[in-house]
Amino acid sequence: NCKTMLYGEYVQNDQEIKATVEFKNADRVQENPDYVCTISRDFITGKVKEVQTVKDVIDLPMWMRFKNVLGYQEYLNIFLKRVPCLLDVYNNSRHEWSNIMELWFNNELTYLDEQLENLFDLKESISDTERLSYIREVGKMVFTLLYRDEILNDITKKNREALKEIYQKGRKRLNDYLKELNNKNELLELERIIYFQLKRTLVYIPNLIPIISIDYFGEASKDEIFNENFELGIYSFEFDEIKQLYQDLFETHVKLLHFFVGLDNLRLRGDYNSFKSGSKYTNLNKYKKEFAAFNKINEIDVDSVFYSEEKKFLDNHMRNMIGHCSYEFNPVTQVIKYKQGKNTLVEVTYYCYHLILGLYNDFQIITILHELLLSGQLDK
Repeated sequence: NCKTMLYGEYVQNDQEIKATVEFKNADRVQENPDYVCTISRDFITGKVKEVQTVKDVIDLPMWMRFKNVLGYQEYLNIFLKRVPCLLDVYNNSRHEWSNIMELWFNNELTYLDEQLENLFDLKESISDTERLSYIREVGKMVFTLLYRDEILNDITKKNREALKEIYQKGRKRLNDYLKELNNKNELLELERIIYFQLKRTLVYIPNLIPIISIDYFGEASKDEIFNENFELGIYSFEFDEIKQLYQDLFETHVKLLHFFVGLDNLRLRGDYNSFKSGSKYTNLNKYKKEFAAFNKINEIDVDSVFYSEEKKFLDNHMRNMIGHCSYEFNPVTQVIKYKQGKNTLVEVTYYCYHLILGLYNDFQIITILHELLLSGQLDK
Protein backbone atom coordinates (compact mmCIF):
# COMPACT_ATOMS: atom_id res chain seq x y z
CA ASN A 1 0.00 0.00 0.00
CA CYS A 2 2.94 2.36 0.52
CA LYS A 3 3.94 1.81 -3.15
CA THR A 4 7.49 0.89 -2.14
CA MET A 5 9.25 -1.69 -4.28
CA LEU A 6 12.38 -3.57 -3.29
CA TYR A 7 14.15 -5.85 -5.72
CA GLY A 8 17.57 -7.35 -6.06
CA GLU A 9 19.79 -10.35 -6.60
CA TYR A 10 21.35 -12.76 -4.14
CA VAL A 11 24.12 -15.09 -5.35
CA GLN A 12 25.97 -17.66 -3.25
CA ASN A 13 28.81 -19.97 -4.19
CA ASP A 14 31.60 -21.66 -2.27
CA GLN A 15 33.86 -18.61 -2.31
CA GLU A 16 31.64 -15.60 -1.74
CA ILE A 17 28.19 -14.14 -1.35
CA LYS A 18 27.02 -11.19 -3.44
CA ALA A 19 23.90 -9.17 -2.83
CA THR A 20 22.54 -6.15 -4.68
CA VAL A 21 19.38 -4.30 -3.69
CA GLU A 22 17.51 -1.36 -5.21
CA PHE A 23 14.52 0.60 -3.91
CA LYS A 24 11.73 2.59 -5.46
CA ASN A 25 9.82 5.17 -3.42
CA ALA A 26 12.05 4.61 -0.39
CA ASP A 27 15.28 5.99 1.05
CA ARG A 28 18.11 3.81 2.29
CA VAL A 29 18.69 4.27 6.04
CA GLN A 30 22.18 5.65 6.59
CA GLU A 31 22.42 4.78 10.28
CA ASN A 32 21.28 1.75 12.24
CA PRO A 33 17.47 1.50 12.16
CA ASP A 34 15.39 1.18 15.33
CA TYR A 35 13.71 -2.04 14.23
CA VAL A 36 14.35 -4.70 11.60
CA CYS A 37 12.35 -7.55 10.11
CA THR A 38 12.85 -9.87 7.17
CA ILE A 39 10.89 -9.16 4.00
CA SER A 40 10.47 -12.68 2.61
CA ARG A 41 7.16 -14.45 3.27
CA ASP A 42 8.17 -17.72 1.62
CA PHE A 43 8.54 -19.74 4.81
CA ILE A 44 8.84 -19.18 8.53
CA THR A 45 10.34 -15.74 8.97
CA GLY A 46 11.87 -13.50 11.62
CA LYS A 47 9.78 -11.45 14.04
CA VAL A 48 10.22 -7.71 14.17
CA LYS A 49 12.95 -6.96 16.71
CA GLU A 50 14.75 -3.99 18.18
CA VAL A 51 18.21 -3.31 16.81
CA GLN A 52 20.97 -3.54 19.42
CA THR A 53 24.07 -3.96 17.29
CA VAL A 54 25.11 -3.90 13.64
CA LYS A 55 24.98 -7.70 13.74
CA ASP A 56 21.22 -7.49 14.25
CA VAL A 57 20.87 -5.83 10.84
CA ILE A 58 23.28 -8.09 8.95
CA ASP A 59 21.44 -11.35 9.37
CA LEU A 60 21.30 -14.68 7.56
CA PRO A 61 18.37 -14.91 5.15
CA MET A 62 15.60 -16.97 6.75
CA TRP A 63 15.60 -19.59 4.01
CA MET A 64 19.24 -20.37 4.89
CA ARG A 65 18.34 -20.95 8.53
CA PHE A 66 15.42 -23.05 7.45
CA LYS A 67 17.71 -25.23 5.34
CA ASN A 68 20.22 -25.53 8.17
CA VAL A 69 17.55 -26.76 10.61
CA LEU A 70 15.83 -29.19 8.24
CA GLY A 71 18.78 -30.56 6.35
CA TYR A 72 19.50 -30.09 2.70
CA GLN A 73 17.34 -32.93 1.31
CA GLU A 74 14.19 -32.01 3.23
CA TYR A 75 14.69 -28.40 2.25
CA LEU A 76 14.93 -29.36 -1.43
CA ASN A 77 11.85 -31.55 -1.09
CA ILE A 78 9.79 -28.58 0.08
CA PHE A 79 11.07 -26.07 -2.43
CA LEU A 80 11.29 -28.27 -5.51
CA LYS A 81 8.26 -30.50 -4.94
CA ARG A 82 5.83 -29.14 -2.38
CA VAL A 83 5.71 -25.44 -3.14
CA PRO A 84 5.06 -25.66 -6.92
CA CYS A 85 2.44 -28.38 -6.34
CA LEU A 86 0.66 -26.42 -3.63
CA LEU A 87 0.57 -23.32 -5.80
CA ASP A 88 -0.82 -25.43 -8.65
CA VAL A 89 -3.58 -26.60 -6.30
CA TYR A 90 -4.33 -22.97 -5.50
CA ASN A 91 -4.31 -21.84 -9.14
CA ASN A 92 -5.85 -24.85 -10.91
CA SER A 93 -6.80 -28.08 -9.11
CA ARG A 94 -9.12 -26.58 -6.52
CA HIS A 95 -11.34 -25.11 -9.26
CA GLU A 96 -11.69 -28.45 -11.03
CA TRP A 97 -12.42 -30.18 -7.72
CA SER A 98 -15.00 -27.53 -6.80
CA ASN A 99 -16.77 -27.90 -10.14
CA ILE A 100 -17.08 -31.67 -9.71
CA MET A 101 -18.33 -31.32 -6.12
CA GLU A 102 -20.97 -28.75 -7.15
CA LEU A 103 -22.29 -31.15 -9.79
CA TRP A 104 -22.47 -33.91 -7.16
CA PHE A 105 -24.38 -31.83 -4.62
CA ASN A 106 -26.73 -30.39 -7.28
CA ASN A 107 -27.49 -33.93 -8.51
CA GLU A 108 -26.26 -33.11 -12.03
CA LEU A 109 -25.10 -36.69 -12.44
CA THR A 110 -24.96 -36.81 -16.24
CA TYR A 111 -22.54 -33.86 -16.43
CA LEU A 112 -20.65 -35.14 -13.39
CA ASP A 113 -20.08 -38.56 -14.93
CA GLU A 114 -18.91 -36.99 -18.19
CA GLN A 115 -16.30 -34.95 -16.32
CA LEU A 116 -15.14 -37.93 -14.26
CA GLU A 117 -14.91 -40.14 -17.37
CA ASN A 118 -12.79 -37.50 -19.12
CA LEU A 119 -10.62 -36.88 -16.08
CA PHE A 120 -9.84 -40.57 -15.52
CA ASP A 121 -9.99 -41.54 -19.23
CA LEU A 122 -12.69 -44.14 -18.57
CA LYS A 123 -14.07 -46.26 -21.41
CA GLU A 124 -17.19 -47.44 -19.58
CA SER A 125 -19.91 -45.46 -17.83
CA ILE A 126 -19.72 -44.94 -14.08
CA SER A 127 -22.14 -46.87 -11.89
CA ASP A 128 -23.98 -45.28 -8.96
CA THR A 129 -21.81 -47.18 -6.47
CA GLU A 130 -18.56 -46.14 -8.17
CA ARG A 131 -19.30 -42.42 -8.29
CA LEU A 132 -18.21 -41.59 -4.74
CA SER A 133 -15.02 -43.55 -5.22
CA TYR A 134 -14.02 -41.37 -8.18
CA ILE A 135 -15.04 -38.22 -6.29
CA ARG A 136 -12.65 -39.25 -3.51
CA GLU A 137 -9.90 -39.71 -6.09
CA VAL A 138 -10.41 -36.14 -7.30
CA GLY A 139 -10.15 -34.95 -3.69
CA LYS A 140 -6.86 -36.82 -3.29
CA MET A 141 -5.38 -34.87 -6.20
CA VAL A 142 -6.03 -31.67 -4.26
CA PHE A 143 -5.59 -32.48 -0.59
CA THR A 144 -2.90 -35.16 -0.35
CA LEU A 145 -0.32 -32.48 -1.22
CA LEU A 146 -1.04 -30.85 2.14
CA TYR A 147 0.37 -33.91 3.96
CA ARG A 148 3.77 -35.41 4.29
CA ASP A 149 3.47 -38.72 2.42
CA GLU A 150 4.25 -41.00 5.33
CA ILE A 151 1.75 -39.21 7.61
CA LEU A 152 -1.08 -39.58 5.08
CA ASN A 153 -0.29 -43.26 4.56
CA ASP A 154 -0.43 -43.88 8.33
CA ILE A 155 -3.77 -42.08 8.65
CA THR A 156 -5.31 -43.92 5.70
CA LYS A 157 -4.19 -47.28 7.08
CA LYS A 158 -5.56 -46.46 10.56
CA ASN A 159 -8.94 -45.39 9.16
CA ARG A 160 -9.37 -48.48 7.03
CA GLU A 161 -8.42 -50.80 9.89
CA ALA A 162 -10.95 -49.10 12.19
CA LEU A 163 -13.74 -49.29 9.61
CA LYS A 164 -12.90 -52.93 8.91
CA GLU A 165 -13.10 -53.66 12.65
CA ILE A 166 -16.56 -52.05 12.88
CA TYR A 167 -17.73 -53.93 9.78
CA GLN A 168 -16.56 -57.30 11.10
CA LYS A 169 -17.86 -56.83 14.65
CA GLY A 170 -21.24 -55.30 13.93
CA ARG A 171 -22.22 -55.09 10.28
CA LYS A 172 -25.95 -55.04 11.10
CA ARG A 173 -25.69 -52.17 13.59
CA LEU A 174 -23.45 -50.25 11.18
CA ASN A 175 -26.09 -50.77 8.50
CA ASP A 176 -28.81 -49.53 10.87
CA TYR A 177 -26.73 -46.48 11.74
CA LEU A 178 -25.98 -45.47 8.17
CA LYS A 179 -29.54 -46.12 7.00
CA GLU A 180 -30.94 -43.97 9.79
CA LEU A 181 -28.66 -41.11 8.78
CA ASN A 182 -29.25 -41.60 5.06
CA ASN A 183 -33.04 -41.63 5.46
CA LYS A 184 -32.71 -38.13 6.92
CA ASN A 185 -30.37 -37.16 4.06
CA GLU A 186 -27.73 -36.56 6.73
CA LEU A 187 -24.77 -38.29 5.05
CA LEU A 188 -25.04 -35.97 2.07
CA GLU A 189 -25.50 -32.99 4.39
CA LEU A 190 -22.33 -33.84 6.33
CA GLU A 191 -20.42 -34.12 3.05
CA ARG A 192 -21.81 -30.75 1.99
CA ILE A 193 -20.80 -29.07 5.28
CA ILE A 194 -17.23 -30.32 4.90
CA TYR A 195 -17.06 -29.34 1.24
CA PHE A 196 -18.09 -25.73 1.76
CA GLN A 197 -15.61 -25.25 4.60
CA LEU A 198 -12.77 -26.83 2.62
CA LYS A 199 -13.66 -24.69 -0.39
CA ARG A 200 -13.38 -21.53 1.73
CA THR A 201 -10.16 -22.80 3.26
CA LEU A 202 -8.31 -23.58 0.03
CA VAL A 203 -7.94 -19.88 -0.80
CA TYR A 204 -5.43 -19.74 2.07
CA ILE A 205 -3.02 -22.31 0.57
CA PRO A 206 -0.24 -19.84 -0.38
CA ASN A 207 -0.33 -18.32 3.12
CA LEU A 208 -0.34 -21.75 4.75
CA ILE A 209 2.91 -22.89 3.09
CA PRO A 210 5.04 -21.64 6.02
CA ILE A 211 2.93 -23.62 8.49
CA ILE A 212 2.81 -26.75 6.34
CA SER A 213 6.60 -26.66 6.40
CA ILE A 214 6.63 -26.96 10.21
CA ASP A 215 5.60 -30.62 9.97
CA TYR A 216 9.06 -31.30 8.56
CA PHE A 217 10.56 -30.36 11.94
CA GLY A 218 10.91 -32.75 14.87
CA GLU A 219 8.72 -32.38 17.97
CA ALA A 220 11.45 -30.58 19.95
CA SER A 221 11.87 -28.00 17.18
CA LYS A 222 8.12 -27.53 16.94
CA ASP A 223 7.87 -26.80 20.67
CA GLU A 224 10.67 -24.27 20.30
CA ILE A 225 8.96 -22.54 17.36
CA PHE A 226 5.68 -22.24 19.29
CA ASN A 227 7.42 -20.53 22.21
CA GLU A 228 6.52 -16.84 22.45
CA ASN A 229 10.19 -15.85 22.85
CA PHE A 230 11.37 -17.72 19.78
CA GLU A 231 12.74 -15.44 17.05
CA LEU A 232 10.89 -17.08 14.18
CA GLY A 233 7.33 -16.00 13.48
CA ILE A 234 4.98 -15.75 10.53
CA TYR A 235 3.46 -12.83 8.73
CA SER A 236 1.76 -14.48 5.80
CA PHE A 237 -1.36 -14.14 8.00
CA GLU A 238 -2.90 -11.26 9.85
CA PHE A 239 -4.36 -12.28 13.21
CA ASP A 240 -7.83 -11.08 12.17
CA GLU A 241 -7.70 -13.56 9.28
CA ILE A 242 -6.47 -16.47 11.30
CA LYS A 243 -8.90 -15.97 14.20
CA GLN A 244 -11.83 -16.10 11.76
CA LEU A 245 -10.43 -19.17 10.04
CA TYR A 246 -9.95 -20.92 13.39
CA GLN A 247 -13.51 -20.13 14.48
CA ASP A 248 -14.97 -21.45 11.21
CA LEU A 249 -12.94 -24.66 11.34
CA PHE A 250 -13.80 -25.18 15.02
CA GLU A 251 -17.54 -24.78 14.39
CA THR A 252 -17.47 -27.10 11.38
CA HIS A 253 -15.76 -29.88 13.35
CA VAL A 254 -18.28 -29.54 16.18
CA LYS A 255 -21.11 -30.04 13.63
CA LEU A 256 -19.49 -33.33 12.55
CA LEU A 257 -18.69 -34.75 15.97
CA HIS A 258 -21.88 -36.75 16.49
CA PHE A 259 -21.20 -38.87 13.40
CA PHE A 260 -17.73 -39.89 14.55
CA VAL A 261 -18.70 -40.33 18.19
CA GLY A 262 -21.35 -42.74 16.89
CA LEU A 263 -18.69 -44.66 14.97
CA ASP A 264 -16.48 -44.84 18.07
CA ASN A 265 -19.45 -46.09 20.09
CA LEU A 266 -19.96 -48.82 17.47
CA ARG A 267 -16.31 -49.83 17.50
CA LEU A 268 -15.82 -49.77 21.27
CA ARG A 269 -19.23 -50.86 22.59
CA GLY A 270 -21.09 -52.38 19.64
CA ASP A 271 -23.87 -49.78 19.42
CA TYR A 272 -23.85 -46.21 18.15
CA ASN A 273 -26.16 -45.19 21.02
CA SER A 274 -23.89 -46.72 23.69
CA PHE A 275 -21.70 -44.06 25.37
CA LYS A 276 -18.79 -44.49 27.75
CA SER A 277 -19.43 -45.29 31.40
CA GLY A 278 -20.68 -42.31 33.39
CA SER A 279 -21.84 -40.37 30.33
CA LYS A 280 -24.99 -38.28 30.67
CA TYR A 281 -25.99 -39.15 27.11
CA THR A 282 -28.36 -42.10 26.72
CA ASN A 283 -28.47 -42.00 22.92
CA LEU A 284 -26.74 -40.34 19.99
CA ASN A 285 -29.66 -38.06 19.22
CA LYS A 286 -29.42 -36.52 22.70
CA TYR A 287 -25.70 -35.97 22.17
CA LYS A 288 -26.31 -34.38 18.76
CA LYS A 289 -28.69 -31.85 20.34
CA GLU A 290 -26.09 -30.83 22.93
CA PHE A 291 -25.61 -27.05 22.68
CA ALA A 292 -22.28 -26.63 24.48
CA ALA A 293 -19.27 -27.35 22.25
CA PHE A 294 -17.14 -28.07 25.32
CA ASN A 295 -19.44 -30.93 26.36
CA LYS A 296 -19.44 -32.40 22.88
CA ILE A 297 -15.64 -32.28 22.62
CA ASN A 298 -15.22 -33.67 26.13
CA GLU A 299 -17.33 -36.69 25.18
CA ILE A 300 -14.78 -37.86 22.58
CA ASP A 301 -13.61 -41.20 23.90
CA VAL A 302 -10.02 -41.46 25.13
CA ASP A 303 -9.72 -44.51 22.82
CA SER A 304 -11.23 -42.71 19.83
CA VAL A 305 -9.70 -43.68 16.50
CA PHE A 306 -11.51 -41.03 14.49
CA TYR A 307 -11.08 -37.86 16.55
CA SER A 308 -8.15 -38.32 18.90
CA GLU A 309 -5.88 -36.15 16.70
CA GLU A 310 -8.40 -33.39 15.98
CA LYS A 311 -9.25 -33.11 19.68
CA LYS A 312 -5.75 -31.72 20.33
CA PHE A 313 -6.55 -28.70 18.18
CA LEU A 314 -10.14 -28.00 19.31
CA ASP A 315 -9.48 -25.47 22.09
CA ASN A 316 -12.92 -24.35 23.24
CA HIS A 317 -11.57 -21.73 25.67
CA MET A 318 -9.36 -20.11 23.02
CA ARG A 319 -12.20 -20.16 20.51
CA ASN A 320 -14.54 -18.40 22.96
CA MET A 321 -11.96 -15.76 23.88
CA ILE A 322 -11.07 -14.83 20.31
CA GLY A 323 -14.71 -15.17 19.22
CA HIS A 324 -15.85 -12.64 21.82
CA CYS A 325 -12.78 -10.39 21.37
CA SER A 326 -11.61 -11.06 24.94
CA TYR A 327 -7.94 -11.08 24.03
CA GLU A 328 -4.88 -8.91 23.48
CA PHE A 329 -2.65 -9.35 20.45
CA ASN A 330 0.90 -8.03 20.18
CA PRO A 331 1.87 -7.81 16.48
CA VAL A 332 5.60 -7.67 17.28
CA THR A 333 5.84 -10.70 19.57
CA GLN A 334 2.86 -12.33 17.77
CA VAL A 335 1.43 -13.49 21.11
CA ILE A 336 -2.33 -13.71 21.72
CA LYS A 337 -3.17 -13.38 25.42
CA TYR A 338 -6.58 -14.10 26.90
CA LYS A 339 -8.03 -15.15 30.22
CA GLN A 340 -6.36 -18.36 31.45
CA GLY A 341 -4.15 -18.77 28.41
CA LYS A 342 -2.03 -17.53 25.55
CA ASN A 343 -0.81 -18.77 22.16
CA THR A 344 1.50 -17.56 19.44
CA LEU A 345 0.23 -16.73 15.96
CA VAL A 346 2.36 -19.57 14.58
CA GLU A 347 0.69 -22.04 16.96
CA VAL A 348 -2.89 -20.97 16.17
CA THR A 349 -2.15 -21.13 12.43
CA TYR A 350 -0.71 -24.61 12.96
CA TYR A 351 -3.95 -25.60 14.71
CA CYS A 352 -5.88 -24.38 11.65
CA TYR A 353 -3.67 -26.38 9.33
CA HIS A 354 -4.33 -29.61 11.22
CA LEU A 355 -8.06 -28.94 11.46
CA ILE A 356 -8.07 -28.59 7.67
CA LEU A 357 -6.35 -31.97 7.35
CA GLY A 358 -8.91 -33.36 9.78
CA LEU A 359 -11.81 -32.13 7.62
CA TYR A 360 -10.39 -33.82 4.54
CA ASN A 361 -9.91 -37.02 6.53
CA ASP A 362 -13.52 -36.80 7.76
CA PHE A 363 -14.75 -36.45 4.19
CA GLN A 364 -12.85 -39.59 3.18
CA ILE A 365 -14.41 -41.64 5.98
CA ILE A 366 -17.97 -40.41 5.42
CA THR A 367 -17.86 -41.04 1.66
CA ILE A 368 -16.36 -44.53 2.12
CA LEU A 369 -19.27 -45.44 4.40
CA HIS A 370 -21.80 -43.70 2.15
CA GLU A 371 -20.51 -45.73 -0.79
CA LEU A 372 -20.61 -48.93 1.29
CA LEU A 373 -24.28 -48.29 2.13
CA LEU A 374 -25.21 -47.57 -1.51
CA SER A 375 -23.45 -50.75 -2.66
CA GLY A 376 -25.84 -52.91 -0.65
CA GLN A 377 -23.01 -54.96 0.89
CA LEU A 378 -24.27 -54.27 4.41
CA ASP A 379 -27.60 -55.96 3.62
CA LYS A 380 -25.98 -59.27 2.69
